[in-house]
Amino acid sequence: MSPAHRCQKGGGYCLARGITFTRSRPYQKNDQAHIEQKNWSVVRHVIGYDRLESEEQCTLLESIYQDLRLYVNFFQPVLKLIGKTHIGNKVIRKYDTARTPYQRVLERNDISLARKARLVNVYLRLNPAELRHRIDAKLLQLWSTLSAEASLSLFGLPTGQEERAENLSPCPVV
Repeated sequence: MSPAHRCQKGGGYCLARGITFTRSRPYQKNDQAHIEQKNWSVVRHVIGYDRLESEEQCTLLESIYQDLRLYVNFFQPVLKLIGKTHIGNKVIRKYDTARTPYQRVLERNDISLARKARLVNVYLRLNPAELRHRIDAKLLQLWSTLSAEASLSLFGLPTGQEERAENLSPCPVV
């Protein structure tokens, strides 16, 4: 699936639900930096920066994203900034206790009990170790589809140093 096709697909989804579909907010030239910050913490950290173009890679990527979404939202706690205090040149940040997005949703009063029950049902069927193992296996499969040159760039190695690449593990430490 090409990026243009994916945009059309996303645009249709947004149109059907009355959501404005834009690349960034108007007059916010640095908006992309905030999006990339979140992309790095989840997507780029796991997938990397390689160019993935084939249909097989796209299918694998979508499959990884399905598992990664569950893993991050149900089992990865996040610190949420609740306030900043400026004292002179110093900024003191205050964070909420680390909780998963799943836990934060369950604490909210404006979410219906039926929706919370569906989330609890999904949570009870998940095994974090199995989920992580599936993600790692799919990542190895994805990396095996990359060309030899692209695989070397994954480790930051110049091409022609295959013997060094054999000693490196492609699994990210999370």
